[in-house]
Amino acid sequence: MKKIYLLAAYVILCTAMMLTSCDMEFSSGDDGNTEEYEAQVANTRWQLAEVMNQNNEWIQPEFYSGLDIPLLSFSYDNSYFMRICKSADRTDVSLINGTYSVDRYFSITMTDCNYQGISYTLKVTSLNGDTLEGEFILWRQEQRRYTIRMKRTEK
Repeated sequence: MKKIYLLAAYVILCTAMMLTSCDMEFSSGDDGNTEEYEAQVANTRWQLAEVMNQNNEWIQPEFYSGLDIPLLSFSYDNSYFMRICKSADRTDVSLINGTYSVDRYFSITMTDCNYQGISYTLKVTSLNGDTLEGEFILWRQEQRRYTIRMKRTEK
């Protein structure tokens, strides 16, 4: 009986070591090409299509209180413009422009011209045709995170 427990413990330990080494192997590689990601967003315009709520359901912005992005555009010169609404009644609309950068993990960091430091981050998890999905982070006094789906719009 003791041998069975020792064998089971050995198998569990070996499995855990293999899983850990696989995880390290995948995460240590190059995750992406910054220039390729920049080219995919440069000179594009987007509109918030859906936000995921606390029940993991996709909700249209007009039915989700607290976030709406009717326009987010990225230029070739690493500048961006965004119209964002953060209030539940959609009366608090801000027009924001600034610069953006894209890293190798396809995170787009946007800095507001009127604010020192990072203002917004869009961590792209999927870009398929005219649909972009990711996590949108507002870097304010209270950090807010939203899982969003955006649609590409015409110019």
